[in-house]
Amino acid sequence: MNRAYKKDKYEWGCYLFIGVALFIFLLGFFEAILMFDYSVFFKIPIALLSCFILLFLYSKFLTLYTGNKIPHLITRQISKVSIGWLVIMLFDSITIGCLYLSNYYLPQKVEFSLHDQFYGLTLFAVVAVGEEIICRGIIYKLVCDRWNIYVALIISSLIFGIMHIFNDGATL
Repeated sequence: MNRAYKKDKYEWGCYLFIGVALFIFLLGFFEAILMFDYSVFFKIPIALLSCFILLFLYSKFLTLYTGNKIPHLITRQISKVSIGWLVIMLFDSITIGCLYLSNYYLPQKVEFSLHDQFYGLTLFAVVAVGEEIICRGIIYKLVCDRWNIYVALIISSLIFGIMHIFNDGATL
């Protein structure tokens, strides 16, 4: 990792605490907005706007932390992200198919509601962007800058796991 961004330990701690606290607050705020009972077709633009705001504020946070203008990585990385999503979908499909064929995965019933699917997608988008910014964007980057990549991977992964331990169906 490039050590050009290294700060003294108090300044680094402030960036870490303020960054995590700010994005946890923003994530909770946007989730609360999406929990109100109005049309899901109104929630989709709100979710997209929320994701854009979170990503924009994250780029501003990085600019403030590094002191440099951060290039817009989204446009450069869109093909890599698309390939990653395709690989994940293929891997998950093969895994679920193998489990189904070996009788380890047997769906009990299938219910489909377009409204519920869109609602889940909007909430998932905002939560996923917020969690990744907090764990991979702020915690990983700042810990990696302060110590090394191995410590950063362990700490950010543990925090990410702890955040999900209370989800329904989570197992150890």
